[in-house]
Amino acid sequence: MKLLIMGSIPTYKFDEERELSEQEAPFMRACEDLGFTAAQNGHTVLVANDPPSSADLYVVNGISRFAVENPDKSVAIEINRPEGSALIYSELPSNVLVTRHYYAELDSTVYGHGTLIPCLAALDSSDVLITAGGKLTVRLMGNIAADRDKPILAVPAFGGSSAELYDRLKYYYKSTFRDQLDDLAALQAVWTDDSAKRVIRLAETLAGKEHEAIPHSYFISYTWDESHVADHIEVLLQRNRHAVNRDESIFAAGADLSDVVKSLIQESDTFVGLWSCLLYTSPSPRDSY
Repeated sequence: MKLLIMGSIPTYKFDEERELSEQEAPFMRACEDLGFTAAQNGHTVLVANDPPSSADLYVVNGISRFAVENPDKSVAIEINRPEGSALIYSELPSNVLVTRHYYAELDSTVYGHGTLIPCLAALDSSDVLITAGGKLTVRLMGNIAADRDKPILAVPAFGGSSAELYDRLKYYYKSTFRDQLDDLAALQAVWTDDSAKRVIRLAETLAGKEHEAIPHSYFISYTWDESHVADHIEVLLQRNRHAVNRDESIFAAGADLSDVVKSLIQESDTFVGLWSCLLYTSPSPRDSY
């Protein structure tokens, strides 16, 4: 299986060179653990960059550690880079098999630091995208992966764009990993010695499944005397594998909507309004964009 592990420390600028803070160090450990465990399980890992802010550097460090500790085993990485870029990861253990791919890149003076095309190529050749932390690139690749039905496993524990991706995919995850809820819970928890094993196990599950579409979501709006009807509709929708959002505080007719409720309405695909025991549906505001 080919794993594309992407991400960066949200608080670390791309062009910085400094020691990681105490708060940032767990990200480094997590990425090293993911690289080590991916190599241990015989997976090929795809990378594209090497700044100290990126997941790539620490993932490769984890792969190297596994290779050193297991000199009789071969491990593989694929490095995707822009044409003419500097050679990276040139001093790896001899049992790390490296494949390098180079791609014509967009003008980096306009489009940033120049790994967009290599990242897209890596995404296309991967079986699963794993993200942690991250900023614009992770958000972009995550959205492209979702549009292409590429399996994505977003680790929200380190914030950044991965937390946004996880929130978008959480209902899909709950449905897909209903037999691995302990592993799924680890994605949001403090990183521990077995977290990487759980993450790679979830990625293996995603790779082995036929990718399912993200479930259609509904927001149920109702007044205080319609809560029993809302309960029945919620159960019916969930039985049909739909995601349901509702305001558990049950706001009264004419009351102002909180920011949380407004956000839930915007994020839902369909708005369901209950009034006098009659059911009406209309497209969510998001559908008109």
